Amino acid sequence: MKLTATEYLAEIEKELARRKTTKDSWEAFAAKTQIRSGKRMLPFIPYDYQKQLIDLIESHYGTVVGKTRQLGFSESIVSYFLWRAFDDPGFLGVVFSKTQDDTSNLAKRVRLMAGSHPDVRLAANSTKDIVLVNGGRIVFRPSTDNAARGLESVSAILFDECAFVDGIENIYGAALPSTDMLGDDARIIILSTPNGRQGFYWQRLNEHNGEYDVLKVCEQMRSGELPPIFHWVDEEGWVKFFVHWKAHPIYGKQSSYLELTKKKKRITDSQLQREYNLGFDDQGANVFPPNLLADCANGGWLAPQYGRTYIAGIDPAFGSQDFFNLQIWDITTQPYDLVAEYRQNLKTKDYNLSQSVQLLDQYNPAFVVCEVNGGGMLILEELMKLRPHFNCAGCNTTNASKLLHTDRITLLLERHALTYPPDSGFAIDAPHFVEYSNGRTRTRQAENKFHDDGVMSAAVAFSALEAATEGRWLDALVDLN
Repeated sequence: MKLTATEYLAEIEKELARRKTTKDSWEAFAAKTQIRSGKRMLPFIPYDYQKQLIDLIESHYGTVVGKTRQLGFSESIVSYFLWRAFDDPGFLGVVFSKTQDDTSNLAKRVRLMAGSHPDVRLAANSTKDIVLVNGGRIVFRPSTDNAARGLESVSAILFDECAFVDGIENIYGAALPSTDMLGDDARIIILSTPNGRQGFYWQRLNEHNGEYDVLKVCEQMRSGELPPIFHWVDEEGWVKFFVHWKAHPIYGKQSSYLELTKKKKRITDSQLQREYNLGFDDQGANVFPPNLLADCANGGWLAPQYGRTYIAGIDPAFGSQDFFNLQIWDITTQPYDLVAEYRQNLKTKDYNLSQSVQLLDQYNPAFVVCEVNGGGMLILEELMKLRPHFNCAGCNTTNASKLLHTDRITLLLERHALTYPPDSGFAIDAPHFVEYSNGRTRTRQAENKFHDDGVMSAAVAFSALEAATEGRWLDALVDLN
C-alpha cells in the first residue's frame, strides 16, 4: 500500500525512535562492521586505546591526539562518525586528510564499514560524500586552501595527520565557524604523528597544559615510567591523548619492534623516533648525528689499488663560491672508504673538468654519477665525450630524491659502514647539513654561509651503490630515486 507523505514521515519517526532505544554502543556497532587487515576482512573489534579515545571524544568538545604510526586511529574516528550518522539525520562529519590519495583511501574504508553493517544503508554513490538512508552524512576532503568552503552546521571535524599539512591553520580557521550552530556539542579532533616542535599541531598539543610537559610525558611513556596510554584534560577543557606503540596488543609483545620496523621500512633513527616512538625532534635539526660523523671521520687518502671497486660522485659548480666536488669511494668491502677527492671553487668549467678527468683516470671507477641540475648536464656530456668508456650517469636531484639519497648516507653512518678523512669535503659540510619542515614539506640544505657540495657528491655517488654491487650497467641519464 502506498503511503501518504504524512504517513511516510511518521514511519521515519518511528524508525528513528526505535534505533535510539535499541542503539548499540560504538564498540558494539564497530564489531558489526568489517575492516581490511592485511589480505583478510575481519570484524572491527576496537583495542582498549581506541575505546578510550572514542569515550573521551564523546564527552569533550576538543581532542588532540599524539600517536605513533599504524595504530588505527583514523579508522577508529571515521567509524565513530559512521556510528553517529547512523541514527541522526542532522549529523555532518567532515574529515580533512593530508592528500587526495589519503582522502580517497579513508572514504573507501568507511564505505566498506557501512556496506558490511547489517543495518546501514547508503543513499548516494559519491565516493567522498557518504549519505546514510534516514541518517546523517560524512564528507571527506583533502587539506587544500578551499577545503572548508561550503560547510555548514558541522557536527564533528577530524584534522588527520595535520602536522604534515601546509597551511593547516588556515583550513582550521575556515572550518571552525561551521560548527557554531552546534556550540559545545560539536566535536573537534586534531590527530597526527609528531613532526617537530613548531607549527599548528605542536602548538595545539603543547598549549594550556599546566603541570604536564609534552616532551617529558613522551619520554616517560617510551621508558615505561608512564603507561603506553596516557591522557589529561588541559586548562581549556581539551583532551590531550597520547598512545605509544606498546599499547598495541600485537606490536607491544615484540621487544624488537622498533629494530624490525627500522629494518623493514629502511628509515633513519630520527625518522624511526619521530614516526614510531613519539619523538618530537626539533626543526632545523642536523640530518647526520654529530656523534656518528665523529666516529666515522677516521679514514685517510689512499692511492688506487688493483682489484678494488670504486664509485665516483660529482656535485658540479661553475666558477661560483660553491665547490666543484668530486669524490671517489672504495666500495669493495665495508666500511666504504672515501679515498680521493677534488674540491675547488672559483674555477672555470674547463679547469674543473680537466682536474676531474685526471683523478678519474687514476682510479677507473665502475660508475661515475654526476648531479645534472643547474647546468650539471654540461659536465656530464663533456665527460662522456672525453671518456666514452666510463660508465657515466646523471642524477636528477629533486627535493624528494635529495631526502632519499641523504637518508642512504645516514643509514650507512648508523651502520658504521663509511670512513672518510677528517679534512674531506664531506667531513667539512656534513655537520652543517640540516632539515627544515613546514607542514608536510621537508627540505634539506646547508645552513646559512655553509655548503652542501661535499654531502651531495657523496649522495649522488651512493645512488649507484646497488647497481655497482650487483654488477649492473647504468643508463646514460637516469633519475636515481
